[in-house]
Amino acid sequence: AVDALWRVFLAIETKTNDEKTNDDKTRLWQASLLHFMDAWYEKISVIAKGLASEVDSDTTVIDHACFRCSTETQYWEVLFDLQEMGHTIAGASVIGGREITTVKLNPPITWRMKKIQAIEVPMPKSGRPKKYGWEHAEVALMEGTVGCGEVLGTFMKKHPEVLFDAKGLGKEINKEISLDLGDGLAVKFHNRPLLEVVAWELGNGTATIPGADGTVTLAGVDGTATTTQSNDATETTGKKRKNISPDEELIKLFDFSDPSCVFGLEVREPFVSRILAGTKTLETRGYPLPEGLIGKQLVLLAALGLRPGESQKSAIPDEAPIGAALVVGTVTFDWAVKYDTIEEWHLDTTEHAVPPDGDSQFKWDGQTALWKWHVARVTQSRSAEPSPAMTRKLRSVFQIHASVFDLGLSLGDDENLDDEHDDENLGLIADNGTLDDAQDEENDRGRWADEGAFDRPWH
Repeated sequence: AVDALWRVFLAIETKTNDEKTNDDKTRLWQASLLHFMDAWYEKISVIAKGLASEVDSDTTVIDHACFRCSTETQYWEVLFDLQEMGHTIAGASVIGGREITTVKLNPPITWRMKKIQAIEVPMPKSGRPKKYGWEHAEVALMEGTVGCGEVLGTFMKKHPEVLFDAKGLGKEINKEISLDLGDGLAVKFHNRPLLEVVAWELGNGTATIPGADGTVTLAGVDGTATTTQSNDATETTGKKRKNISPDEELIKLFDFSDPSCVFGLEVREPFVSRILAGTKTLETRGYPLPEGLIGKQLVLLAALGLRPGESQKSAIPDEAPIGAALVVGTVTFDWAVKYDTIEEWHLDTTEHAVPPDGDSQFKWDGQTALWKWHVARVTQSRSAEPSPAMTRKLRSVFQIHASVFDLGLSLGDDENLDDEHDDENLGLIADNGTLDDAQDEENDRGRWADEGAFDRPWH
């Protein structure tokens, strides 16, 4: 089958770009990827037989392959062609001074019973062109987290005969190790699939989905593109190209609807107390509410109010230890809608409780994207308790590593708040922006004293 595809590849390559149909391009890309994967695997088998068994293991995933471009024009052409074939842009981030885009394959391409889910397309660095074509495929060990390096260290000890390049262990996220296979090819290993890494980056503001807040037009193939700055993205214009649309399925990468998972939402004061009191019925966020969380009760994670001049950053680490926040109750949202105009936001002032005037850090300027999440139900804990360990999944949404029973909550209970709790602050977090004295010292550890390690867009 691979030989047949390779013959198709050779036949299509004789056509000019204008003669190639999208179906031609799809078969061309598939044939070239499968041919590359065979050559890649053959080199691994010769150079490091032990790694070949890791590639074949049922516990590993070949999550993506990397396609290099020699010029910026080729970079835009590749992204355009992949979209024309029905694949979607999962996200893009700037690494090492140039953009790297991840393309989600629809559907994945199967090789040796493995489903390759994505293609990584780096823009070439200025003055350092790469050979045009496939460069490496990466194996996800499906252990650890996107920022963990211990798993890879153990993996290297398992294969002492292999001379890995370990420079990638110094990366903050998506740590990796690699082996040069010669002829410009390489094999890399990391903990989690690239689509999970991109989802993590999106949740932490270190990656974007081009077109999420307005379309981005790709550069013309003639290389005469110009660049103009929009509100939230850089738009490259030139010869008419297809717009990059956001990959809505990426936000569903994590199954938020899974009934076995408990999720929590970080909310700042004074808004968390107003939600509990029933005086704030719209929560405004710079991202849509995942479908799986509509109608699902979320644990309310109370965080300190912003101090004057403080930027909107998360008060909770990505891998949060016990006590990184306070569990104060639950909230359920039944719908979420994107604001079209700032006038709509002004009309909802009573419901979202964000002052339209003054110097509030949460005041909307009408330029960036903003959604309103409607509060349907609220329950309040009998007392505020330190949160369990948890992991950030999407901006201020965390997966809590504990059951509802461990939390002492009754998810699914529709009880209303008692009248005695309908005051402005409920005594959970003081008006002056500090935790109640009885819990201040305990909850200070690993949370408030960081030197900016968690300073990233979150709200």
